[in-house]
Amino acid sequence: MQENRPFPSNPITYYRGVWVNCGAMGPIIATQFGVNNAIQGLVKPMRPNGKLTDADTIGMAMVAGTTSSFVGCPAEFLMIKQQQTGMSMVSALKTNVSQLGATTVFRGLGATMCRESVYAASYMGGVPILREKFGEIEAIKDIPGAAFLASGITAGTIATVLTHPSDTIKTRQQAFPDLKTHPQYRTMLSTARYVTGEGGVGALFAGLLPRAFRIIGAMFIFNEIKTRAVDHLESR
Repeated sequence: MQENRPFPSNPITYYRGVWVNCGAMGPIIATQFGVNNAIQGLVKPMRPNGKLTDADTIGMAMVAGTTSSFVGCPAEFLMIKQQQTGMSMVSALKTNVSQLGATTVFRGLGATMCRESVYAASYMGGVPILREKFGEIEAIKDIPGAAFLASGITAGTIATVLTHPSDTIKTRQQAFPDLKTHPQYRTMLSTARYVTGEGGVGALFAGLLPRAFRIIGAMFIFNEIKTRAVDHLESR
């Protein structure tokens, strides 16, 4: 939807690039957790009683998300090229690197950083902060899981809306990496101008609904993984 390509008629086509996407997910999340915990270890001793502020929590998560982009960007580039061409991961890598150079796998890095900083801040910072706030509401505080559910849906919805334009820009830049034939995708700004000129501001939000379902679900999964991982590390 973000590339203005027609929907494939073969259902199997929708799974092109699934292995590189799955394979990269672990390192991406591990990078976000690792960087976040490393910064937390530096910041906590500077705070009274070692208590982090909401701004600390959000800021650390944003740095962690930005860092993980160096893992996620090449993986998503290969996934998109596989979806476009049907090539294997190795063939897609060899073909694009030989034609456009090794740095082509980092096309869209800036947009990926913008997206991942907000995304990581939402699930590592937004969910726990909102969970605490929702837990103070009289109407739902005694309902098991209600605060967690409300925080995940709220954080996921906000993250989707805020990050979708960056995701669309990244997708266009990665789908058309040859700047000789597609100079309109040279920078984030030029890409945004071209996309909005082509279909209005709404074009930056193409595919918003299906992505919202994925992100809201991920909010619950990733936040739970983070919570359990942190609890395990602190108990050692």
